[in-house]
Amino acid sequence: MNGSRLLYLIEGDIPLLTFLLVWAGILALNGNIRQHKKVAFAHAIATLASYLLIIILVRAGYEVGGNAPRWIMNIHHAIIYAIPPALVCLMVTGLKRKRRIHRGFALFYVLTWSGALLTGLIILMKVKKWI
Repeated sequence: MNGSRLLYLIEGDIPLLTFLLVWAGILALNGNIRQHKKVAFAHAIATLASYLLIIILVRAGYEVGGNAPRWIMNIHHAIIYAIPPALVCLMVTGLKRKRRIHRGFALFYVLTWSGALLTGLIILMKVKKWI
């Protein structure tokens, strides 16, 4: 399996990670904090593992989005590099029960995640020559 396909395989978990994020958000909004913690923890571990694998492959020279314009790749990279620190801040504030700050980071994280999804979809559509 070549590196680009491996990257796409790893990035293929994005729908699952998005599902876990939405599920954790719904649980939190419904007040089911115990379940929210479990689902959010699963999302965090899977997200960080995927992120690390992608970074390793990119550093090894594999590329995704070769047909995409450089500007969208730069925006996408800037957004995805903000995800791990935001996730760590979200986890720390949640574990320390800093509820107000946690909600602020949650909003920032969802907006960051949405931006990464949007730019990732644009890149995918450019690579597949759908746009």
